[in-house]
Amino acid sequence: MYSNQFFKDGFHALKSELDATLEQVSDDHFLQLPTNGGWCIGEVISHINKTTDQYLGQMEVPFNQDLDRLPKGSDNYSLPWTMRKFVSVVSPDFKTKVKTFPVFFPDKKAELNREEVVNHYHRNMDRFLAIVDKAETHKLDLDKIKVRNPVVKFLKMSISACLAIHEAHTRRHLGQIERLIGQD
Repeated sequence: MYSNQFFKDGFHALKSELDATLEQVSDDHFLQLPTNGGWCIGEVISHINKTTDQYLGQMEVPFNQDLDRLPKGSDNYSLPWTMRKFVSVVSPDFKTKVKTFPVFFPDKKAELNREEVVNHYHRNMDRFLAIVDKAETHKLDLDKIKVRNPVVKFLKMSISACLAIHEAHTRRHLGQIERLIGQD
C-alpha cells in the first residue's frame, strides 16, 4: 500500500490542501476558538508542527550519514500490524477523539503568528519530502531503517511507519480545520 510515490503525492497534497483551505480564513478566524471548546485553526496547525518536529528530529538522523551504508531495497512498504493500527487511530476515519501527549500540545494562541505557523508547516512537509527523495535516489528500504519514537523512547519504528503515521495524522487535522471553518 505504501510507496515513495504514495508519500510524495500525500505530502504534496497536504501542502496544497492547507493553502486552499486557509484561503477562505481571515486572520481573526485563524485564532478564533470554537464555541464547543478545543483548539482554534492556528493551534491545530501548531500541534501538527510540534508533532512533526519531534518525529523529524529522529527521522532525519539516519539520513545525515553515509547513505550508502543504509539498507537498500524495494519501495513497496508494508507496516507491521501494530503500526497499521497506530496509523488507523490517527487517521481521519477514526472518529473517536484521541488525547495527545503534552509534548505535542500547540503553542498558546497568543503566541501564534499565522505566517510563521503556516511556513513552519510547509517546511516540515518539505522535510518529509526530502527524506522520501533521498530514499528514492539511493534506493533505500524505509521499512528497514529504524528510529526511536520521540515520546516512547524504547519503541523503534521504521521510517515508512513514521511517514505513514504523519501523512494520516496531518489529514485528520486538516479535516478538523475544515470542520472548524464550517462552524461559522
